[in-house]
Amino acid sequence: MFTRMYDQYFQWWQYAATRYLEMFTYQPFLQSGFGLSLERYFESKKTVDRLFEEMWRGLRLPPLEEVIRIHERLNLLEERCVSLQDQEGTPEGKVILENLRSLKESLEQLQHQISRTSVP
Repeated sequence: MFTRMYDQYFQWWQYAATRYLEMFTYQPFLQSGFGLSLERYFESKKTVDRLFEEMWRGLRLPPLEEVIRIHERLNLLEERCVSLQDQEGTPEGKVILENLRSLKESLEQLQHQISRTSVP
């Protein structure tokens, strides 16, 4: 009895979903309405992104892409350091030290840029 009820419910659900999908695909009014709302959403997102980028530049901070790139490098180095804690003394340690040095130089340049542009 339970399986018969489940089969009936599933058939009803499949019929309703098919009807809804057919109604959606054959009604251009619904498609154009959804298309317009998506266009407006993307336009507003583009405007908000531009506003944040201008605000970021107005605060005289380095470009967001550079900060993200450095953050990703830090995460990568942190993952490598954690994996090397189990394997001390491997040749990968030298590579990590080189990466840390280049990261330190990048961060010093970034700090210098921020301190130089923040002075009125």
